[in-house]
Amino acid sequence: LASVAEGLACPSSSEPAAIDILDCDSGSVLKTMRTKHSDEFDTIIAFQTGVATADCQSMEICTVSANGSCQLLLGHDDMILSLATLGDRLASGDSGKQIRIWDVTAGVCVLIMNDCHDEAGWVYGLCELSANIFASCSDTDNHVKVWDLRVPAHVSCIRSFRGPEGECVGHNDVCAVRQGERACFATVAYDHKVRVYDLRSTEPVLAMPHEDAWTIASSEDVIISMGTPTVLTWDWHTGQQLSNISIHPDWYRLTSFV
Repeated sequence: LASVAEGLACPSSSEPAAIDILDCDSGSVLKTMRTKHSDEFDTIIAFQTGVATADCQSMEICTVSANGSCQLLLGHDDMILSLATLGDRLASGDSGKQIRIWDVTAGVCVLIMNDCHDEAGWVYGLCELSANIFASCSDTDNHVKVWDLRVPAHVSCIRSFRGPEGECVGHNDVCAVRQGERACFATVAYDHKVRVYDLRSTEPVLAMPHEDAWTIASSEDVIISMGTPTVLTWDWHTGQQLSNISIHPDWYRLTSFV
């Protein structure tokens, strides 16, 4: 799912490789937008002027603007596992430890970052923290890394944040958590914990248990983690659990929510 101006964007229920825009109140389909994928896609996010989708297997990214025009972004040689907006650009991560930065308007890759994570380094999570600063996480790397894009010719990891202990035990997903000018982020990891990080420390400031959690999001002062078969909400200041919502067993297929 992706939140857009008209409502919610999601894979179409009636047409393969297309996007449905849903009315938030009624759930009815307002319009259907075609992509350039040849089959179903795996990931969908919103950016400033439209929606971006990615097909893991074909290694294609497609951007679709509000007027319906679309273009393919090609270049990944490994499975695309994550997408994120970085201002008016996109970031994508793959199963070969590579992150690419894209100029959406020009439809070109402007930066290739190789060997971004340790071990196998599948880049499962990306999120923007502030202008030109973003975080990435991997399923086999214990650390979350924060990157600085302000000098494109010398992109660097400015800080590495500790996560689970153990060999090849990493993170499933990462999301930004903001309050005013303060930038933080949260992760869900393979040791069944939700962690909250402040950029001023490399250690998590909070760690809360959530069995089999695989994706995470935030809204104002609340963190939302999804696992099987529950969605839990947390006060990110204190780590207090606010709610526990049971979900349908078939929802284990969902990989995102807004």
